Amino acid sequence: TVHAFCQSLLREHFTLCGIEPDFRLADDTQCQLLQEQALNDALEEAYQASQPGFVALCENLTDGRSDRRLCEAILDIFGRLRSHPDPDGLLELLPGLCAGDPEGQDWMRRLQLEARSRLAHGKQGLLQTRALCASVEEVEQKYGPTLEAYLSFCDRLEQAMEQGWNAARDCLDGFDKGRLPGCRYEDKAFLERIKGGRDRFAAMVQNLRQECYFQRWEAIRAEGRQAAPMVEALCTLVQAFSHHYQAEKRRRGLLDFSDLEHLTLKLLVQPDGTPSDLALQLQSQLREVLVDEYQDTNEIQERIFRALRKPEDQAFFVGDVKQSIYRFRLAEPAIFLDRYKKSKDFTGVETGAVKLSLNQNFRSRPEVLSLCNAVFSRLMTEAFGDVDYDHSQRLNAGRQAEGTVPSEVLLLDCPPDPLADEEEAKAVVEARLVAHRVLKLLREGYFDGQDNILFVHTGGAAALFAMDLP
Repeated sequence: TVHAFCQSLLREHFTLCGIEPDFRLADDTQCQLLQEQALNDALEEAYQASQPGFVALCENLTDGRSDRRLCEAILDIFGRLRSHPDPDGLLELLPGLCAGDPEGQDWMRRLQLEARSRLAHGKQGLLQTRALCASVEEVEQKYGPTLEAYLSFCDRLEQAMEQGWNAARDCLDGFDKGRLPGCRYEDKAFLERIKGGRDRFAAMVQNLRQECYFQRWEAIRAEGRQAAPMVEALCTLVQAFSHHYQAEKRRRGLLDFSDLEHLTLKLLVQPDGTPSDLALQLQSQLREVLVDEYQDTNEIQERIFRALRKPEDQAFFVGDVKQSIYRFRLAEPAIFLDRYKKSKDFTGVETGAVKLSLNQNFRSRPEVLSLCNAVFSRLMTEAFGDVDYDHSQRLNAGRQAEGTVPSEVLLLDCPPDPLADEEEAKAVVEARLVAHRVLKLLREGYFDGQDNILFVHTGGAAALFAMDLP
């Protein structure tokens, strides 16, 4: 693993990074205890100093009885920064971003893109509702004008979004949900479908107003300037916490996984970004670098990989962005996607960066792959899933199987139960559903139950499944 490589390199060159050769890796419990101690120390210093920015921060993030929310904010920011190659440098930039003009900042662009995506999806649903309404003349006469007004609003909002932030906000402020007139059409379920489509669109518009275009431009700018001292105080707290946490680990001869990455990067890359003498030595020993599970790489790891090889050396990156599962650990699939998009399709004659799709599947039957392709092609887009599920992403059968076996998707609608453990409740219901389906197939003579395989989740699902079979 990357961390095993980093650990080995640090033990061999411990004198270059100022650590003890017999350092130990801290486990989760040790990290949590040390962070609690560091948090208490940092907050105690801040309370004693009681700078105006910190006092204002406490007024906004504490309730007078507990500073739990403030502690959570410090830990969350610290954890996110640790995946960045220069966390201290990034932290220093944050107060200035609040005090500056929000126009052109990344968060605002993201909100505008999100708003356009939501509007496009809402308009698509509204068009389907409109077509359904038009199919019955009596309903069309009653509900058609309202739905047409909604579609006209869509057009106005699209134009307003192009004009700018305030124009979009003003347009949203002018939205009138209105009331549908009475309709005596006998199919009440049909009427509820029309009303449901209209209500979903109106709720989408309300969410756009509250979650995307939440204030006018001038109010956002004023609020940002007002928040700048509090953000500066919060950043100072994060820095103090980081200092105490690192000191506690150093005193005990401990490193965490993030330390392994940062110290290794410091060994391999000089402050000006050029390879260190150690990196040049390693480059002379390596001719090829292979990185597996590349979709779960973060920016620090990517810089380590770059430092280990010369630009002309061979490098192989293996991954699948659809299988990225470590975003909660701040992996950045965008690193994989950037390299993927810049690479040319491999035909055997290209030079430079090329890509080869390993989309031949030898594990599953063609029917299973066909079902997966049908589902993912409708769900996965670049906006939702990071990649468009087109022909280049499809799973192709690498082997032929005898006969034809239909594939099934069983969908469960599980209302939340506040009194039950959600994951355990889902496991019980899934196990019971599968057990009953298998039992039905056995009774129908679909298979004999002797030489068949059933894949289940790990944990107690297998036992639950067995309990439900007679």
